[in-house]
Amino acid sequence: MQIAPHRLLGFAFAIADLLLEVAPSGKISFAVGAAAVLAGDGERQLIGRKFMDCIEPADQDDDHVTAQDGRL
Repeated sequence: MQIAPHRLLGFAFAIADLLLEVAPSGKISFAVGAAAVLAGDGERQLIGRKFMDCIEPADQDDDHVTAQDGRL
């Protein structure tokens, strides 16, 4: 069974206000959602920005924001 991408996006928003895709380089390659409210920039302004620049310095060492095997 294949699931249409727009249905997956719906599932993602069921648990998130902002959905980001981060490239292996660590830069944001896709952003959709409440970017202006949560990150202070619009979706388009986030694309190309380093993901870790969006994380407060005090939280950057948290295991939940450290990429492991391509997952955050």
